Amino acid sequence: MDATKLVSAVTSGVPVKTILNPQDNCALSMSAFGHIVYRLYLRGNIDISVSGGAVNQEQTMLVMIQQAPAGGAEVTWPDDIIWADNKFPFVDSQADAITFARIMTLDGGKRYYGRAGF
Repeated sequence: MDATKLVSAVTSGVPVKTILNPQDNCALSMSAFGHIVYRLYLRGNIDISVSGGAVNQEQTMLVMIQQAPAGGAEVTWPDDIIWADNKFPFVDSQADAITFARIMTLDGGKRYYGRAGF
């Protein structure tokens, strides 16, 4: 990373991407550098996929999932994430419920690790 990108990454904070009404297949990708946060506002069931990552960098993705006022949406996590304690995060389907999950890669996306919470 050159000095300009380093200064920008340090002073600008972690980018937050909001996705309203994600499609059935919701593709989330790691940031080009460092960390990223996704805010997903559900209106229906989704299958999440994760991609990307820079080699020789620790990168994390925080995913905030919020149910619609009607609730009821279900989330399917990708099979290629190694979850802490082998537990997928439980996504509460009650109206307006919020769920957090953190996903990390250390090897450019060859392996992803995840845990519930933030």
